[in-house]
Amino acid sequence: EASVDGLRDYVMVGLSDEASSSFEYGEDQFKLIDDNMISMTIDNEFSTNMKSSDFDSYVAWSLDFNNIDGSSVELNVDYTDTVEEIHLVVNDEAVDLKSGSVSVNPSDNVVVVVGNVSDYMTPEHFRVGAAYPNPFNPSTSFEVDLHDNLDVSIMVYNVLGQQVAELANGPMDAGRYTMKWDASSVSSGVYFINVDTGSDISTQKIMLLK
Repeated sequence: EASVDGLRDYVMVGLSDEASSSFEYGEDQFKLIDDNMISMTIDNEFSTNMKSSDFDSYVAWSLDFNNIDGSSVELNVDYTDTVEEIHLVVNDEAVDLKSGSVSVNPSDNVVVVVGNVSDYMTPEHFRVGAAYPNPFNPSTSFEVDLHDNLDVSIMVYNVLGQQVAELANGPMDAGRYTMKWDASSVSSGVYFINVDTGSDISTQKIMLLK
């Protein structure tokens, strides 16, 4: 159930022995959107979606919100008919839906995950996101995706190749990490963030302006 300013809408997701991950007549239902009402849909088209109960570790549904003008959306879930773990993944952050209601923004990336949410959130590839802000003062952040458990070195160097900061150096589990560098103790200038897993290396230039 989604609610905004007293208005409510419902979608239903679930698992069935007879269903498949593709469209199944009688198991899935399209959503007709009323322009005058809040509308929550599954994968941007369904109001009901049943998927096969034969899955490896998780199944997932993307939630979309329409006809909402900037207000936060409160989500409540009825999980009485399942013993599976249920999480809401909002902008890559997992929330246990069995712990109560969750508030999200209409523009958030929202996914319902039934089963092992850690497997769902494990990246498929190594990736280092662009540091933001850049230029920055005094701190900047960036994401690191690890597709496996790896020994990771994350260092910051100046233009002379001298190490000025160590953000990580050792074993890290597979997953997505947000790394932050506080450069309060160094002077303005160009620096380089180097992420090295032994098999993959990423280097990006950042600029500190004080």
